[in-house]
Amino acid sequence: MVTHSRGMPITVDGVLRHLPSLRLFATTSTGVIHIGISECHSRGISVTNAGNVISEGVADMAVYKCLVSMVDEKKK
Repeated sequence: MVTHSRGMPITVDGVLRHLPSLRLFATTSTGVIHIGISECHSRGISVTNAGNVISEGVADMAVYKCLVSMVDEKKK
């Protein structure tokens, strides 16, 4: 399993050629656009991600930051 690619694309030219026995790629991101899914599947590598588990938290943080910035503007 790969846990971090250090900014390298998850493609044959990036990480995959260095890991010929890799069978699982798990990413903590919600998206998989940075992973060559078809390349992984053709090599028998399963790909999984965080899905939408952090979506609610991200939305909450965005609203919080908006509210804080509005309060900060009123204090000026």
